[in-house]
Amino acid sequence: RSTMEIIGRDQNGRAVYADRCVVLPGTRRPDGTRRKDRRIRAEQLADGSWKSFVPQDEVQSYETRAVRQNRTRERTIPGYSGVQPQNAPRPKKEAPKKSSLVVNKVDKGPPLHPEPEDTRPLKETAETEDELRKRMKNLRKKLKHIVELAEKASEGIVLDADQQDKLRRADIVQAELTELEIRLAALPV
Repeated sequence: RSTMEIIGRDQNGRAVYADRCVVLPGTRRPDGTRRKDRRIRAEQLADGSWKSFVPQDEVQSYETRAVRQNRTRERTIPGYSGVQPQNAPRPKKEAPKKSSLVVNKVDKGPPLHPEPEDTRPLKETAETEDELRKRMKNLRKKLKHIVELAEKASEGIVLDADQQDKLRRADIVQAELTELEIRLAALPV
């Protein structure tokens, strides 16, 4: 048998040749170039008919309704009529915020009316043993830093406002650490 001998027709009526191939005629691509004729495989089904496979680049991809609508709709800015009023004021440029222009800030000492001390617990969401241990580790680190700040203060080094706040919270941190140790001991083993 010659390889060019037709032995049947596939599902689209194209000739199936003796080498079990179907020749797809060349087509034109969207950019204008031409695809070559392609030989694709054909299989004979149980009922004696032939089935060929379509190349992947010719399979049309699925488009949703929204994609089809967007393709057909005009490209405009929503709410823009295209006409600018003649007397419309131009948008002004915002001046830089003064807070970003901080110049050598002078420390005026402690405030006349100190704010009330924050007495709420830092956090009470840790429930598992790992979470409790992690929270305890963080609190121990804070306490260590507070002890270092207390030593600096006792040596006569002037502390800033944040450091003084940390010193005031030492009792709260210590109480929370003690509470977490009790909760950890109460967890089932």
